[in-house]
Amino acid sequence: MNKFLWLLLLIGSPIITEAQADNEYAYRRPLSEVKDVWHKISIPNEMFSQLNGDLSDLRILGRTSADTLEVPYILKKLEGQSRKLMVDFKLINQVKKEGVYFYTFKLNEGRSLNRIELDFGQENFDWKVQLAGSYDQQEWFEILADYRILSLHNDAADFKFSRLNFPESEFTYYRVAIKSATDPLFQKARLWQAKFDPGTYRKYSFLTQEVETEGKKTVIRLNLAGELPVSKLEIPVHSEYDYYRKFVVMCASDSFKTAKGWRWNFRPVYNGVLTSVRKNEFDFESVRAKKVKIHIENEDNAPLSVGQVSLEGPAYILLARFIEEADYFLYYGNKKALFPRYDIHRFSANIPKEVIALNLGEEEKLTSQPPDEKSNGLSDYWLWGVMVLIILLLGGFTLSMLKEKQATEADGNSFN
Repeated sequence: MNKFLWLLLLIGSPIITEAQADNEYAYRRPLSEVKDVWHKISIPNEMFSQLNGDLSDLRILGRTSADTLEVPYILKKLEGQSRKLMVDFKLINQVKKEGVYFYTFKLNEGRSLNRIELDFGQENFDWKVQLAGSYDQQEWFEILADYRILSLHNDAADFKFSRLNFPESEFTYYRVAIKSATDPLFQKARLWQAKFDPGTYRKYSFLTQEVETEGKKTVIRLNLAGELPVSKLEIPVHSEYDYYRKFVVMCASDSFKTAKGWRWNFRPVYNGVLTSVRKNEFDFESVRAKKVKIHIENEDNAPLSVGQVSLEGPAYILLARFIEEADYFLYYGNKKALFPRYDIHRFSANIPKEVIALNLGEEEKLTSQPPDEKSNGLSDYWLWGVMVLIILLLGGFTLSMLKEKQATEADGNSFN
């Protein structure tokens, strides 16, 4: 009897797991060419509309003739990463000659750098800067020429751009020259060696881009092909004059019905400034959106001429470990799913740097009901069927034991 019960459970368990996956998850895609222990899987753009906002519903399951396997994975968002190392230096000269203010810095040790941040006592300025480098202060090499820095501080604006970005160089001395009618009131400088990993981003195409003027605002509406993660924005402005315009970016991923029709829920995700001082490229925290709206405050100025907006988002990959041969599928589309907890998160340093990418097959729809509703599919029937059968078997086994006990007692009484 015990052997029969264990056999029943072993046979039933993988079938229940398969059925549960097919009913709890709305979609799956087959994975092909699984040959190594480690593989990576790239999440395609068209999948994001079916995924939870935090991507917690991704599961990799493999099916063999006897079992169902869950494959552990690490989710990676391939956004850019930056780190800065401050370079030690001292200010050795601060002089003025013929209306030009010079500031000379000497590095305390040999090190390359590519960024200098400057602070001044002047709150409002618009200067052109020259930057040069030297090994001995005898011969100077030009690094930057006519590099513009700007600061605006009044009731309408609070903006400062006084960072010098330049190709990585390695000199002993660096000299900043500023032509100014008044003393810039130099306060301090910070020298940096900045390293940046650009990450992997996908540039999106739009179904439509609409630019309209509404009162004192320019409104840009972008309609994406689907719900996608966005985190990088470029707004090209065609202007021959200087400008300073505040703007806000709003994103929407869902809609609601009203008496006047369907409306979209927009929420602000980034506030910034469009300016002629630098390139209008902006990074913000990744957010899922199907529609993007940008409001540019023109105040009393003429609207800016805006070109084709560029919108990008980080790529996502799964780094997965496969240990057995099986038919593998990527499941998704379960509103109730929580992030899985796998041991490999504690040992991510052991994952090979180079892994082979797997191809995802076409999407298969597994259930017609919303994934956040309770499923009453095959998994439930199997579960109840197995439970009823076990109860009947246990009941029969108990009755058999009682009959044997009664017969034994009767034989004992007859013997007495």
